[in-house]
Parts: sequence; structure tokens; C-alpha cells
Amino acid sequence: PIIKQDGESVNGYKIRLKWKIENIEEKEELEFVIKYKSETQTPQYIDNDDEKENKTIGNNNIWEVLNYTHGDNKVESNDDINFELSIMDKVFEINTRYSVCIECLSSSPYHLKLISNIETILVDFDDRPKGKVIRIPLIYSSHRNDNNGPPVNLFKSDDSYYWSSFYNDFKKGEDDWMIFQFDDDNNDDNKTNNYFPIKFEILNHSGYQKQGVKSINVLVGNIKTDEWYQYNEGLKDIQVQKNDELQTFDLSGVNSKIIKNKGLNFIKLQLTANWGFREDFGSKYAMKEFYLYGIKF
Repeated sequence: PIIKQDGESVNGYKIRLKWKIENIEEKEELEFVIKYKSETQTPQYIDNDDEKENKTIGNNNIWEVLNYTHGDNKVESNDDINFELSIMDKVFEINTRYSVCIECLSSSPYHLKLISNIETILVDFDDRPKGKVIRIPLIYSSHRNDNNGPPVNLFKSDDSYYWSSFYNDFKKGEDDWMIFQFDDDNNDDNKTNNYFPIKFEILNHSGYQKQGVKSINVLVGNIKTDEWYQYNEGLKDIQVQKNDELQTFDLSGVNSKIIKNKGLNFIKLQLTANWGFREDFGSKYAMKEFYLYGIKF
């Protein structure tokens, strides 16, 4: 196959494939299996009832599989020999190398499988706007609930903490969440205070009771339309260490044009697992500081 980047999908980048098939008579019966995998080791997160475990799996033997058929409106062909396809429903991360191969399955007149060579592509288009990376000013918008430790405490460099609701206040599998809005000195109500987030910092709770955040999701969106785009979506949950050091995490997978054109100026934190605290009458989550960094449009 011939592979190239071909623009932007909703929250990542689309890949366009081209391939050629000869010496098969009944092309109407063809099925195509697109296989791709990242060439880096990626953390895979497994939901194990109350606890989500972090397991690193070598991607050398893990292939993602997409199935298409000849005649599918996603597969383009003018001559039944040359085929093209844009993969729009999967996120391809920037600065990541992928291996791709195509399997062609024919059932007429014989059952036959043709396997292409394996091609690689480096998705290296970084669409961040030009400008200086700064700490994005945030103001509180809303949150699920707390136990006398509101989310605004995350912006204080003192002894205060964010304390979530009690452990027994959460249903099984329910996440904690909080939403902040980008703030600015702009006094024009018709102009969106918009930034392109690129990383965030967390100072976790490291106490022996294990109420610190173990995994978190970060989303950018708009509370009025309830439209949200998750960062690092391919990895699902971002893993946070239980220590007293400021930890930094990069954000990727949401296109800058989407953020700018849709005026997405809210950031949402989803706390999905703690470090083991299970007592009913104590906060399920505790976190000391949170800071977001990015570039102003």
C-alpha cells in the first residue's frame, strides 16, 4: 500500500491508503482488512472492578483491525484495480510511527487471502499555534461535589487540598469530575478567551491513606453545548504517581482548529481511580495542585 497523511479528523489525523489488486476476477466479492499498530510501547489500562490497573504491553504483536468491503462507500475505486481509503474514525497521534498492512479476502471463485507488504508512516504534523507557552489562567465553573475542600484549592500553593465526596457517595464505576474555564483580562463578552493546551501539572496527595489520584482524563470543550474532546484518547486514562513532586503530562490528540473554531474554552478533569482508599466516610480523592499550560490564539 501507499500511505500518506491526508488532513485532520475530529480530534486527531486521518490516514489515506492507496493499494492495487490484479489477477482477481470477481472483485465485487472482495473484503479488505486494514491492520495497523503503533511502533512504540503503549500503556494499556484495564478496568478491574473498583481498581484500574496499569499494564504496559509491547505493541509489536498487537494490531488494530478495521474491516471494509468492496462497494462500501468508504472504499473508493474507479477501475476495480486501484483502491483508496481515508481512515476517519480512528485517532492517529502526532509524533508516532505506525505500521500498516492490508489483507484482501476473496470468496469467488476460490477462498483466497492476499497480504500486502508492511508500510510505515510517521505522523509528525504538529498543528500547535505559534507563540509562547504560558500558564493558562483558570476560573472555577462546576464540579461533582466535595468534602470541605473545593476545586479552587488546587490553585493555591499552601496547605489546602481538594477533597472529593466520601467514598460511599460514589456509585460503582462513577468518576469524579470538575470543570474550569479559561480566564483572561479580556472585557469583550463576544470574544472567546481561547488557548491551545499542551500540558498540565499535578501535585498529588501522597498520604498513607492512598486517597491520591491514580488515573485521570482531561477533556476540552464547551459546557453550553456539552461538546467535549478527550486528550490522549488512545491511552484512555493518564497515570499519576503517588508522590509529593510536581508531575508534568503532555496533552495531544485534539486539533487546534477544532478548539479555535468551536470556541472550546473549558477544561474538564475526570478522576477515574485513586491509589486504594476504600473507607466509606472519607474523601475518595485528594489532590493538592493543578496547573494547565498552553499557547494563546
